[in-house]
Amino acid sequence: YVGGITPGYLSLAEGLLAGQGYSFLGYPPGYALLIAAMRLAGAGVPDGLRMAQAAIDCLGVPLVYFLMRRAGAASPLSLCAAATYAAYPLFAAGSTMLLADFISPVSVLAALALAVLWSERDRPSPALLAGSGVFLGLGGSDATERMLSALNMGPWAVLAFFMFVVYLAGFLLDWASILL
Repeated sequence: YVGGITPGYLSLAEGLLAGQGYSFLGYPPGYALLIAAMRLAGAGVPDGLRMAQAAIDCLGVPLVYFLMRRAGAASPLSLCAAATYAAYPLFAAGSTMLLADFISPVSVLAALALAVLWSERDRPSPALLAGSGVFLGLGGSDATERMLSALNMGPWAVLAFFMFVVYLAGFLLDWASILL
């Protein structure tokens, strides 16, 4: 599948490789930079890019396992969750399309894993902070926005939802600080 905005991303990547810089403000430069980096590494268009995207998408499997284990799930359940992620048709088929959205599931899982690792430290390391910046640079905020719009709630319902989440997080954090 090469369609939609894919030719635009490919031309932006070619422009970056030619030293023209990134001047398009419609999308974050993360995917164009990723395509340019994959082209420098020898990935051809489009089949080499598809293979590289599939390899990147495979990184989500150990991330799912890691997050499940940190959440307290038993090893067999964590393996089942990782296998489900690996075989889920939307992710499996999406990793072969030249679309910026292929990296959304992996980047969200990586951001969650970074948050878990960050919470286990006394103070955040520069690498974890840099990982958060990479998440945003690869379009993580766009993925978050799409997830929110998929909830099909009005602006006040989204606000109420986040207020509830903040309330629960504050409650749990306060409770944990009292116990610890």
